[in-house]
Amino acid sequence: MRLWATIVLGVLALGGCKKAVTEAIAPDEMGVDLSACISPVLMTPSIIAAQTPTPAQVVGTGFENGAQVFIGNTALSDVRFENENSLRIGLPAMEAGMYDIVVQNSDGDRGTIWQGLQVGDGGRGLIASRTCLSVVIHFETNGTGLSNANRAELNAQLGCWGEQGSIISIEGHADERGTTDYNLALGQRRADSVRRYLSQGGVALHNMTTLSVGEESPADIAHTEAAWKRNRRVSVGSR
Repeated sequence: MRLWATIVLGVLALGGCKKAVTEAIAPDEMGVDLSACISPVLMTPSIIAAQTPTPAQVVGTGFENGAQVFIGNTALSDVRFENENSLRIGLPAMEAGMYDIVVQNSDGDRGTIWQGLQVGDGGRGLIASRTCLSVVIHFETNGTGLSNANRAELNAQLGCWGEQGSIISIEGHADERGTTDYNLALGQRRADSVRRYLSQGGVALHNMTTLSVGEESPADIAHTEAAWKRNRRVSVGSR
């Protein structure tokens, strides 16, 4: 219950396109992009046994009564709207594999959890066999907020990071412009934005570490706009 309280409070904080954003809570301060109308964040359980019907829950923002849920290309017949942050679903017996989860409102607005469901043969040893990929996301100049593209990249591994017990390392970087102190602080704010987002998606805070190296470890050593764009980044991976 404590974990679900954290997740639900987190997605409520994300809001949606129908909610006004006040000056007191700027997108950069929250570490997320508030422009999306619908954003599924997490399904639980996200690992199930093959050929086994399973009840589940999708948590996110912007859900409407009558929303549809697709697992891969298959529309589910058992979808129960709880509120704008929660849908209860019934997963049918499925073949082993990885599946995208799509939530679509009646107006056609949709959001996706990429490879958010893993169906395994027998349901044993799934977590141990699942490998979480590293992710690198990029930022605008002086920016710390997450764009829709950033969130999609993080969402692709969110369920995996939330289920494994290893430590998730979040490393913030800046380009070479600005003072050393400013760039270290900027890299830390970027890393903290990612940490907040992953926490809201169900990754335990004690399983994450953040570090800023500022401008000291560039991905591209050139002194060009293209190089600076590649260097404004946060790298996320398990260790």
